[in-house]
Amino acid sequence: MLLLKKHLVKLVRDGKKRQTLRFWTRPIVTAGQVSFTPGLGRMLITGVEVIHDMNELTDADALADGFNNLAELMAELRRIYPSIPPVGKKLYRIAFEWPVPDKHPPAASSVVTSGISKKEQQSTHQPLSRPCADTTGDRLKHARKSKTAQSPTATEMAQLRDWILNQRGHL
Repeated sequence: MLLLKKHLVKLVRDGKKRQTLRFWTRPIVTAGQVSFTPGLGRMLITGVEVIHDMNELTDADALADGFNNLAELMAELRRIYPSIPPVGKKLYRIAFEWPVPDKHPPAASSVVTSGISKKEQQSTHQPLSRPCADTTGDRLKHARKSKTAQSPTATEMAQLRDWILNQRGHL
């Protein structure tokens, strides 16, 4: 599950935001994966790349992230992450497509995952969203109709709860 602030969801819907930047200890999404985002539904992760130095960010990153320039992007990052860089975390550039193309998403092996070590790619860490059409939202929607429907994991529910609580502060 890839969470976005409410005002950033609007930028995705308007076609202005095609990537997001995250400070993570390790990536929780992988290239080629279809991830669920509240307010948007399914999105195809097309690339995950480690940014080793904040000075690597450019105006092109700002535009792809839905901002007019690098200064606006940096201001937003400082608002979300008061201490940059957070201790023990790396900065990741996550590129995505929304809405998900009608065709099946490409296999992860055919998508460039530059900047991520083989160890990180082969981590036993399971992505929070499942790379299939049965997204968390769909499972919740149809849970009462089917006794075999899967419930979201505790981690997914906690992230969704945190996202909803965070959005209340931005209404």
